[in-house]
Amino acid sequence: MVAWKSRFASIVGGSALAVGLAVAFQPSAAALASPTVTVTPSSGLADGDTVQVAASGLEAGTTYNVGQCAEVEPGAMACNSASHVRITANADGTLKTQLTVNRSFAGVLFDDTHWGTVDCATAQCVVGLSDDAVQGPAPVAISFR
Repeated sequence: MVAWKSRFASIVGGSALAVGLAVAFQPSAAALASPTVTVTPSSGLADGDTVQVAASGLEAGTTYNVGQCAEVEPGAMACNSASHVRITANADGTLKTQLTVNRSFAGVLFDDTHWGTVDCATAQCVVGLSDDAVQGPAPVAISFR
C-alpha cells in the first residue's frame, strides 16, 4: 500500500493538478494522527457517478488534490485530469468533497504526458489525495459494474 501511496502522491501532487504554493503550518493534533481517506460508494459504480470523499488526520489549512488514478504499467500511474478537486483541510484536519469518477478516462502521467485511455475494467482504479508536497493517505480502490 505504501507504493500506491507514494505513486499517487507523486502524480496528483506533482502534476499540473497541483498548481500553487504549499503553505507551511505547524502540525496540529489532527495532523499527527495517521491520515485516512474514505470513498462512498467505492464499488458497483457506473461511469459518471459522484462519490463522497472524506479524509481525517490531515494538516489543517493545507490544500489537497483529490483525484482518480490507476497504475497503468509497473511504476507508472495515470490520473483523470478532467475530474479532480482542490480542497483545503478544515481546522480539525478533516475534509469532505464530491468527485465524479469515470470507468474510462484520458490518463495523464505525473509529468503531464498523455498516456492514453485508462479503463478501470482492466486497471485497478483508485481515489486518493495528496498535498503539494506529495504527502497524503493511502488511496482507496474503486470498482465499476
